[in-house]
Amino acid sequence: MSLKKIIKNTYHKDLFLYGFYIGYLFIYGYSTYMLHSLLYDDKNMSVYIIILLLSVISFGIFYHITIEKSYHELKRANSQKTFLLKEIHHRVKNNLNLISSILGIQKLESNSPEVHALISQNQLRLESIAMAHEMLYSQKDLENIYFDSYVQKLTQHILKTDSAKDNIRVKIEMMPYKIPIDHMIQYGIIINELMVNSIKYAFDDNGGIITIKLEQKDNHCLFTYKDNGKGVENIEKKQGFGLNLIKMSVLQLNAQMEIYNDDGLVYEIRFQEEENNENNDS
Repeated sequence: MSLKKIIKNTYHKDLFLYGFYIGYLFIYGYSTYMLHSLLYDDKNMSVYIIILLLSVISFGIFYHITIEKSYHELKRANSQKTFLLKEIHHRVKNNLNLISSILGIQKLESNSPEVHALISQNQLRLESIAMAHEMLYSQKDLENIYFDSYVQKLTQHILKTDSAKDNIRVKIEMMPYKIPIDHMIQYGIIINELMVNSIKYAFDDNGGIITIKLEQKDNHCLFTYKDNGKGVENIEKKQGFGLNLIKMSVLQLNAQMEIYNDDGLVYEIRFQEEENNENNDS
């Protein structure tokens, strides 16, 4: 720690006491030097060496106390910031769940299956975002989320919805990878839209398999979503709110997306790998 930071983080009373002590030692040494020549008097040379050693020791003690005080102050400030960040994520999660509950109440006021489906889709979108904030609140790292843990939790939640069939399975094949919350929210929206679409349109009564992968390809990562359902004709002309929402999320991620049929519908999203990610360090 620099002398400037020491002075800044030290109480004025401590500085005064230390300055007074050092000043006293040097005044004493100076007065001794004026009475006896240091070049010819071994006794006064010893006195000066002792004074120098005491000064070094006292400065070391002072420096240690100052560092310790600064460390505890920084630790306390960091704990307060961590608590506030956790509280923010917790409140955001609660507010999103509250909005989802309000939508659920509105669903009871209508007998239209179309309205029920629309409200349920919006509830899932809100819950996918709330889930990301909930995971940050419950872990030490307040910036990044493990991709595989989030996808596992989100897919299980979607499969428990009323519209999901019991004979649909999800296979998750992912390398360890951490993603910032703003990116994770976008992937949550994408996965939610894709799974809801597969559940509604891709499979017949026999059910099917949804595969979600994340793998490293050269200098980028490849996220793949695939179902073994019916596929889609004229993919290039396919439109809809859900697909537009996916395209907006891909744009937010600065990624590229490709959609094609291969024994079912396949979505591939390529994005640049984060420089400081954990899988790069291994």
